[in-house]
Amino acid sequence: MRIYLNGETPEMHDLAEQVLDLLNGVEGTVDFAITWPPEPPPMMANIAECYCEIPILEGGTEDFVDSRSWGLHLKKIAQIRERYEIPKETFLFEISKEYNDRNWFSFGNEERNHYIHGVDWQNYTGTEDYFPIAYLVASNTLMAAMFRNMNDMLDHLHQKTIGCVSDLCIDKKDISMKMRTADVCDDCMGLLKTAITENRILGTDAQHLLRIMEAIRGNLLFRSRYELDNKLSRLSIRGYKQKIFLEDAGGIQVSLNPIQRTIYLSLLRHEEGINPYSIDEEPMFSEMCELYERISGIDEPERIRESVTSWAIPEAFNQHISRIRRVFRRTLGDELAEPYLPVTEEGVRKVKLDRTLILRTEH
Repeated sequence: MRIYLNGETPEMHDLAEQVLDLLNGVEGTVDFAITWPPEPPPMMANIAECYCEIPILEGGTEDFVDSRSWGLHLKKIAQIRERYEIPKETFLFEISKEYNDRNWFSFGNEERNHYIHGVDWQNYTGTEDYFPIAYLVASNTLMAAMFRNMNDMLDHLHQKTIGCVSDLCIDKKDISMKMRTADVCDDCMGLLKTAITENRILGTDAQHLLRIMEAIRGNLLFRSRYELDNKLSRLSIRGYKQKIFLEDAGGIQVSLNPIQRTIYLSLLRHEEGINPYSIDEEPMFSEMCELYERISGIDEPERIRESVTSWAIPEAFNQHISRIRRVFRRTLGDELAEPYLPVTEEGVRKVKLDRTLILRTEH
């Protein structure tokens, strides 16, 4: 299964990238990708689609009364799908700052076109926007498999919030409870099992989406508990390719590419720090090459040396450091990410994280 994210403005595109990092932090069979339209789709006249039976959700801003209809949003997303020639079996989620006239967080149709509102999340969850949006990408994809169409979904949505993926959350603040349970009630689990049996979704894809929801739940719980005990998450380095996970923050992976992972792990190895102007000197250069070969899986010594040489230049090295800092912040939030970030002291780059928090497993 492949899922595309789209943001029509630079602000929403940046948000989509943050959501993508979070989704990619849980390994599995679902493939997540992002689009970037060269220009927004043309404005369209409202189209005649009646959703009068769909309730208007309560809470948040009242600006939605002057917003676009569901039909108009879905028509626009269909245009984006056509522009990028996205196959019909692929999901497309638009993250939009535009309100909808039912005041819903998100909705979709049988064509796998989906809308998610991209702003105002502080009013409901007290978290950065990308956490609830990532949750909705996973949960809405599950629900698209569980329910055959909009009427089927409306028949099964829980009017009373019980902490299930199918809660309607008429009072929009109830979504915080929904996210902190990341649960599927027995009845809805039965619907999901039927969807798997009828090949509307692969069991492996459903399990991956459920793990994403659980990881977001764990991350949010860790962050709320940190306010009480100030206890940092352990940093787990797993397997031959040395992937990095935040063990106690939902077990979510820090989505660094092989170059960035090589740099970060080198900083962890060298508690005293690394001078960006000395990376091309031995033995540091050989050490970086050996680690990058392992992480990247490239079995060509010359290519390895060429790659390491290209980012051993201080300017390139510092650009990767900036990316590392950005990914940690997206995964944990600005405040909690701080102890894990590379910093500069007396001309060297270092990570000051307490090394007793680092766990290593080879398999």
